[in-house]
Amino acid sequence: MVITVTVSRHLALRLFALEQARRRDAALLRLGNSLIGVGDDTRIRELARACTEEIVAATPGLRLITVDDHAPDVVVVERFGEFGKPTPTLPARVLPADRTLDEPQPPLDGGPLTTSVGRALHWLAVPVPDRPAHWTFVGWRRVAPARGPQAPVRRP
Repeated sequence: MVITVTVSRHLALRLFALEQARRRDAALLRLGNSLIGVGDDTRIRELARACTEEIVAATPGLRLITVDDHAPDVVVVERFGEFGKPTPTLPARVLPADRTLDEPQPPLDGGPLTTSVGRALHWLAVPVPDRPAHWTFVGWRRVAPARGPQAPVRRP
């Protein structure tokens, strides 16, 4: 009975993961097909935004916040995912320590990001290409890897 329940749980989790991956792949395929022959920057951004919404909806726990750091406070430009207490600005301390690097980095202080979402997440700041002083914060919850069946512990 224990083995049946364990195997069933593992299969169900795997099926959910496959469905989520299928939904993300479908969104990317639609985006790729829609971009063929499109040259207007505004239309490209609209299509990318719709694809991002689909990917975030298909990925439990994923949150995205795009910010502009031209001001003393960081202005929130876009949000994707569910937010408990969305704010129009964030303190500058959420930005990475070295803003000259063109690579993902952890924020200096993820606390305000977590407060905005309403739950503890892991955060990474990703610079937005071709948009100086813009960052996208990617928040996700770490899921412990599914453990296979465990041998029962025998006690003497």
